[in-house]
Amino acid sequence: MILLIQLIIKQKIAGIVRDFDADEILGRKEAKRLDRFSQFALAAAEQALKNSQLQLDQVDLERLGVYVGSGIGESNRLLIMSMY
Repeated sequence: MILLIQLIIKQKIAGIVRDFDADEILGRKEAKRLDRFSQFALAAAEQALKNSQLQLDQVDLERLGVYVGSGIGESNRLLIMSMY
C-alpha cells in the first residue's frame, strides 16, 4: 500500500523517527487503535505535560488541555479511506 501512495503523492521525508515505541508510551491497546500520527501527538502531549512540571493537584483540570493541530494528519489513512 505504501508503494501505491508513493506513486500517487509526491512527497519528501524530512526525518524518520526510528526509536519510537508507542506500546511502551501509550500502552499496547491504545497504540494499536491509533495511526502513527496520532501516536506521536498523544506521546508529545504527555511529554509536554511531564516537562511542564505542573502540579495537577493545584490546577483546575477543567481549564487544562493540550492543543494539537494538523493540516493533513495521517495521509496514508486518508488515501485509503478515499478509496471506499
